Amino acid sequence: MRMISAADLESEASGQGAIPLLQIRSGMFHSRAFILGGVSIQIKAALEKIRQIGYKHEAF
Repeated sequence: MRMISAADLESEASGQGAIPLLQIRSGMFHSRAFILGGVSIQIKAALEKIRQIGYKHEAF
């Protein structure tokens, strides 16, 4: 599982302008962002497995 660095979050937030940098630097948001990053990676992996199974059964 890939870990998200503070620099990644800051560049992403500054690009979108959605999350203030002070929130990212605070410990609470930082740990929450790590958890959210892990969850999104798990979802992507699950979707990839579903696609592979789908191709085998020609469902998709």
